[in-house]
Amino acid sequence: NTLKVAAEVCRREGAISVCAAVTHALFTEGGLEGSAIDVMYTTDSVPLAEHAKTQVVSIAGLIGQAIERIVSADSVSSLFKS
Repeated sequence: NTLKVAAEVCRREGAISVCAAVTHALFTEGGLEGSAIDVMYTTDSVPLAEHAKTQVVSIAGLIGQAIERIVSADSVSSLFKS
């Protein structure tokens, strides 16, 4: 609900478009219905029903690499360095 309210404020203040990005899309009842959010980017870290406003980014490769590094006692934090 917090993102929905924030999106409404953005629109009221003149935003032409509102995008949101979240790690885990754990929606309350109603999800994005009636929301001022145009598109929400999220990961596939939790099961998510398809929705026209949602774009899902897979993190499977990243999780796989992290598991490999843990098993081989390599650095996991190095995955996040440029």
